[in-house]
Amino acid sequence: MTYNIYTQLSLLTLFGLITKHGILIVDEIRKVRSHSAASMEDIVLAAAQARFRPIVMTTLCMILGVFPLIFAQGSGVIYP
Repeated sequence: MTYNIYTQLSLLTLFGLITKHGILIVDEIRKVRSHSAASMEDIVLAAAQARFRPIVMTTLCMILGVFPLIFAQGSGVIYP
């Protein structure tokens, strides 16, 4: 696998997506916390369970969509 500008762009996009997922989980924790008086551990587990499927689906689609960028060859290729 080459480490070119396309690979860098795809990794940057993947890191941004992972950050977005973290923000969405924190937002879900705040929503659950405002409606529940449970312990923080239960609230975090409930929020993670609520967001698990959308996060996995979005991440898998992103990874499959980025494959062409990861394995691209062209003018931006940097050979080690």
